[in-house]
Amino acid sequence: MSDVYRSVTNRSLGDNLIDSVKGMLVGAVLFAVAFPLLWWNEGRTDISGVAKKAVVVSATATSSTGEGKLVSITGELKPDGTLADPDFLKPGAWTRLRREVEQFAWVESKATKTEKKLGGGSQEITTYTYDQKWTQSPRDADDFAHPEGHANPKLDVSGRTFYAPHANVGLYGFAPEDIELPPARPITLTAELLASSAFKKTGDYLYRGKGSADAPRLGDVRVSFSALESGRRVTAYGQRQGTSIVPYLHEGKDKLYRVVDGTHEEAIATLHGEHTTTTWILRLVGFLFMWFGMALVLGPINAVLDIVPFIGSTGRALTGVALFPIALVLSGITVLTAIVAHNPILLLFVVAAVIGGAAFFIQRRATAKKARGAVKMAA
Repeated sequence: MSDVYRSVTNRSLGDNLIDSVKGMLVGAVLFAVAFPLLWWNEGRTDISGVAKKAVVVSATATSSTGEGKLVSITGELKPDGTLADPDFLKPGAWTRLRREVEQFAWVESKATKTEKKLGGGSQEITTYTYDQKWTQSPRDADDFAHPEGHANPKLDVSGRTFYAPHANVGLYGFAPEDIELPPARPITLTAELLASSAFKKTGDYLYRGKGSADAPRLGDVRVSFSALESGRRVTAYGQRQGTSIVPYLHEGKDKLYRVVDGTHEEAIATLHGEHTTTTWILRLVGFLFMWFGMALVLGPINAVLDIVPFIGSTGRALTGVALFPIALVLSGITVLTAIVAHNPILLLFVVAAVIGGAAFFIQRRATAKKARGAVKMAA
């Protein structure tokens, strides 16, 4: 059952005006940052395009093909030797092993509601809710707004990540801790995998505490594992140095040193998908920076309108609606301009089209002027 506490803070018109002025400064910064963010985003290197140009080398090749260049090597991922969690798991054929630890502990959540008052003041009602939940980072009670009765037992086990010292794709090796690896997959725990410990196996968790998986008690701990297993079919990218793969820098700045699930073509599709997703996320962030930034800049006006709460609320709603298309147009123009500016061929085409259009317009005006002159002379 949740523990709920509420606190009320009364703020005057002056307090709200001061906050709105501070918000105006924040809004101006957000608005200003949006433009370089959108510009930079459109100029980011699509690393999948770099990967397409990699020299495809057979995982079993012994020739010098691709020496000193960016290479793409597809094959089975295999670590040298075995990897273990010394506290919980016996050695296994893993390239990376991740231990995740959770404690059933008090968790604080906070929600604030503001009620406007006639005259420009306001009342902030803050609700603190305390529940016992599974969490990877239990907080000390002193960090809570209401620590009494919400003390968490000290967690004496921590999450860790282990790496094999060396791994290979075919004949080509690398240090797993230095290269970007594919996502790990959950480990199905078996009795053969478990080392001796005070934890008991419960499903795919190791459990310690006075409760159970279905009815945990405060301070109970559960541990789960995920790993990058041996034999996974992957494609590795990097610069070839003999039978080693080292980081490759595209134009001296964009690093490609990565192992991706699947074949060369599948890996390229994965890289391109990641780039596209990130691009649209940053476009949205840039747009929101513009929209919220402009709204914050107008904050002091709405703070004054809050003298009559209904008028202030209506003003904020109308401001948001009015600023939405402005932010959309500004961010759209910035994105389109950046796309053209970062693409030399497209830029030349646009410049040529503009020059051609201007020349056509000037010639047409000159022709029309001559025609008018001829008409006058004939008359």
